[in-house]
Amino acid sequence: MRASRSARALLGLVTVLPIAYFVFFLAYVAPRMSAVMRVPPARAQDTWAFLNTIGYVHVGAIVLTFALLTFYVVFLYRTERVPASRKALWAVIVLGGSIVAMPIFWFLYVWRQPLEERAGPPSERRAV
Repeated sequence: MRASRSARALLGLVTVLPIAYFVFFLAYVAPRMSAVMRVPPARAQDTWAFLNTIGYVHVGAIVLTFALLTFYVVFLYRTERVPASRKALWAVIVLGGSIVAMPIFWFLYVWRQPLEERAGPPSERRAV
């Protein structure tokens, strides 16, 4: 994947979104779920509207996570940045670790440039 630095940064931001949503869900939504049963009937409409909205956001987060998983597994097997001996291991880690493993994989193999690309063309390298 030869992408610009801004495209790689955008991918990193999108990769972190499921983690941000997970933290938001645990901190904001989960505590309110227990309050749903104690809502007076007069406010039930507002509560169900809130849950309906969160339901759509939740489905969106799930779809985004599956799309990212698909992208990273396909990228993993098409790139030469990951050594062939580690591709199966990384596939298991990305699929099993999901939202935690994807940012790590992104940093190691998408964000960071291989040493050859960082050094520039062979004609520009200095002999040490």
